[in-house]
Amino acid sequence: MKPTEEVLQALTQPSNVSVHSDEALVGKVKAAIAADDEKRKENEDEPLRRKPSLVPIPQTELPRQFEVTLWDVLHTLARATALSWRGAGRGLAEHWGALKYT
Repeated sequence: MKPTEEVLQALTQPSNVSVHSDEALVGKVKAAIAADDEKRKENEDEPLRRKPSLVPIPQTELPRQFEVTLWDVLHTLARATALSWRGAGRGLAEHWGALKYT
């Protein structure tokens, strides 16, 4: 098997992922958002569009542990990172660039 095929094969193997979502985590994220918004205000940057509310994931909606492939994790991380710091159009372009890179 070629090295590229080995890497692609490894990305498709499922792994167990644990989920931790509670009010304490939400509070930390809100604090980070407030700090980021303040920094953007000081730099006279436009505020980012954000979801109106942030709540923990309900336990009934997601099990504490589930299977996911590494490719799914990379895909979600690249998309979240690209879309969070740019406008949607540019973020989408960066997202696909990150996928090509990975």
